[in-house]
Amino acid sequence: MRITGIVLAAGRSERAGFPKALAVLDGRTFVERIRDALLEGGVSDVIVVVGAPHGDRVASVAGCACAENPDPERGMLSSVQAGIEAARRLAPPPSALVLALVDHPRIAPRTVQTLLETWRSGAAEVVRPRHRGRTGHPIVVGDGAIDALAEASLDVTPRDVLSMRRRLDVEVPDSTVLDDLDTAEAIRQAGGLPPS
Repeated sequence: MRITGIVLAAGRSERAGFPKALAVLDGRTFVERIRDALLEGGVSDVIVVVGAPHGDRVASVAGCACAENPDPERGMLSSVQAGIEAARRLAPPPSALVLALVDHPRIAPRTVQTLLETWRSGAAEVVRPRHRGRTGHPIVVGDGAIDALAEASLDVTPRDVLSMRRRLDVEVPDSTVLDDLDTAEAIRQAGGLPPS
């Protein structure tokens, strides 16, 4: 059974002032850290969704397949749909996706494993991590939820679409599922550096 990780990295990173995917934490870029955590956590492969103006730079360090979102200004759902389109070209296509945000670079492989184990149990079609009562990322989505995201109108968000699906929130000890390292200050406070 194929499970594909989708890293959403197409945004302009305006709040950070530099491409977040290329920020460095403990000697590796955010995109490399997330890719590795997803693979170590049990996904079969990873696709990074990139967009202008930093897409080529991100793709050059991603070390995995990339999908381009030609117009990320249309919102996060447009990036999710670009990732789904690329994933559906894989043979065989994935049974589930793990949707990860590039500004959550410290997720633990064990957290990914826990989410996938829960999804495989059939308990829900959407599995989200929860830490101390707050939900975070990454999120596992199964077949029906993948179809719903792929077919949704861009005037809604992924959250809107997934709220209509059978969901389960799994309590995890990993506080990094709540990371939101989307400003230069937040990245610096986490020990990260801007790209060189």
